[in-house]
Amino acid sequence: MPFPFTFSGSFRIATTADIVETQELLEIAIVEWLEASWAHGIVKQENRIGFKADVSRLVTGWKLPRAINLTGSGEILLSAHRKEIVLAYRFRLIQLFILLTVLIPLLLGSIFFIAPNFSAIQATTILALVWVFLFGGHYLFANIYLPRALRYIARDSTGGYIY
Repeated sequence: MPFPFTFSGSFRIATTADIVETQELLEIAIVEWLEASWAHGIVKQENRIGFKADVSRLVTGWKLPRAINLTGSGEILLSAHRKEIVLAYRFRLIQLFILLTVLIPLLLGSIFFIAPNFSAIQATTILALVWVFLFGGHYLFANIYLPRALRYIARDSTGGYIY
């Protein structure tokens, strides 16, 4: 399922160290990051790390590693080729999409539709703009932050060159 439900990408990590040991260090670092981000259902299989995160969970504070909760679930694939590791990721935003699509009309819809100074077209337009702002903002933030976090983790745990 493409946009707006998922986003994916990949990057390569070139290293001169032992590729198997480097991949294991990277897997450990990613799992620790997911655990620190309060992801659950972390499943580590050969060359694959899957996880789930609760969109509806209340996030207190501004700790950015908890941004993983913007996604409903995801998977990270690692594959070693000679002196490089390919890290591919896919994050799904289905929970957030459904949550916002249901909650915005339920919570805000009744307010706008019973207001005497709004027509149905104005209320629908405002609700659509609120939905686009909330979902679009979360989508953009997750699409920018999560790949950057993975690159940062890969650089720090492997010491390799990322491209």
